[in-house]
Amino acid sequence: MVAIIIILLFVMFLFALIKVGMSKSSACHKCGKKFKMLGNKVKCPFCHTKHVKQPDGTYITD
Repeated sequence: MVAIIIILLFVMFLFALIKVGMSKSSACHKCGKKFKMLGNKVKCPFCHTKHVKQPDGTYITD
């Protein structure tokens, strides 16, 4: 039972790595530095500007 849980956790970790690796890098609207945007609400790690994902897939600053 423990082995199955460990295998499932490992597979979930691999899927997370693939998702991050395949996500596109976008430039921050304020500072211009590129970072990975994952999720609907993202903060720039450099200038802490909030970005919100719109229904068409673009991000705007909040």
